[in-house]
Amino acid sequence: MTQQERIKEKQLLLEAGFFAAYGKAIAAGNIAISDHDPNDWYPCGNAHVMIKPRNSKFSKWLVKKEFGRDAAYQHCILISNTLSTQSMNCNIAFASAVARVLREEFSINATMWSYID
Repeated sequence: MTQQERIKEKQLLLEAGFFAAYGKAIAAGNIAISDHDPNDWYPCGNAHVMIKPRNSKFSKWLVKKEFGRDAAYQHCILISNTLSTQSMNCNIAFASAVARVLREEFSINATMWSYID
């Protein structure tokens, strides 16, 4: 196996690991919101997952795959929730679960960030 083939194999394994981490985290978020009513819009707000540092391999992969966006002001990558609700409780449950899985199972510096509208 050539050096170039070994590098390509390593990149594919890394990407597979990132997909697994992201998929498991999103699944945990979807399970976390099962107890919440997305139509209960009080309080109204949003929540995201903050990934730091924004120049890590995982952060760059999130942006490349359009799963996250660079938030220069917060100095991080933001993963927006995939929900189409403004229920703050629902959004916080989702983002907290996603951040917890990334942090505890994959050692990624992830935190939940929320705000009220």
